[in-house]
Amino acid sequence: MTYDPASDVIGDRSKSPQPRPHDDRAPKFTPPPFGPSLHSKAYRMDDHFRSTANPSTSKDHPTKSQPVAAAQPSVVADVWQMYQRGELEKCHQMLRVGNRRVEDIHDHESLELLGLILHDLGKPYDAADAIERASLLAPIRDETRIALASCYAQLRRIDLARELYLQLALQRRLPANLMLQIAAGLEATDAAELAMTVCEWVTEDHPGHAQAFYDMGFYNARSGQPLYVTEAFTREAVRADPGNLHYRIGLISLLIQMQRDDEALEIFSSVSPDQIGEVTCSGCLDRIASMLRRRHQPELADRCERQRDSIRLNHPAESD
Repeated sequence: MTYDPASDVIGDRSKSPQPRPHDDRAPKFTPPPFGPSLHSKAYRMDDHFRSTANPSTSKDHPTKSQPVAAAQPSVVADVWQMYQRGELEKCHQMLRVGNRRVEDIHDHESLELLGLILHDLGKPYDAADAIERASLLAPIRDETRIALASCYAQLRRIDLARELYLQLALQRRLPANLMLQIAAGLEATDAAELAMTVCEWVTEDHPGHAQAFYDMGFYNARSGQPLYVTEAFTREAVRADPGNLHYRIGLISLLIQMQRDDEALEIFSSVSPDQIGEVTCSGCLDRIASMLRRRHQPELADRCERQRDSIRLNHPAESD
């Protein structure tokens, strides 16, 4: 049995990187993996900056008529903090005070931060412009380079995006969460095998990294490889982090598609009725509900269907 590209076999990966496109020109990205820096909103670099941001100082606060516009150090620091809290629109307003254009901003810290904000707001063209301008003034963070690669991918500059992702990955010096973001970016540029390689590097450096194994299973399925290999990676993720509900739901969903209801039902028995409300994959819930009805458990099936309908109603773009 091989992966059915019309269905997410191993479950929801919406806890993690690629930004959702805001126009028809952008390719549709599969939401990246679970993890502390990968979540159900569009891919946002602020998750990593929650622990690493260290705003530098900049120059005087600009007015619209000044030829060199730079935010005051205190303003930049405040915006970084708001960015880490996810207050994107407010951040954007503070950096674009007076409706100044990107080309009117000349300190690299403000440009880099503005680029990240625009990226997270789903404006890849403007984000890439800001980040490229920042890189001409000073070296930019690796996290920002990942965001730039993401922008290129959304703008269909696929070769450039893939090259930038690979430049970052081949160094093999980035923390695991950033390596997994790179892997997700590579998969979004139709390079699932390269994404698997990056995940393998993570498991070599961090043998018990559950998310890396889970993602390897996803990329294995995406590349059309047999599902028993995906199963092996997914089971390894569950062994490494048995308390992770999303990994267990992904494994259950996979087993159902492999027509192994008995095993799926056994694992599902470890999921409490209340935990069904925490599941974020509507496709998984649909499959589980069908299995439960086959096994004459209508009450649990009803719970799964209610959660599925809630996800599809409230988060239609993130369903399945």
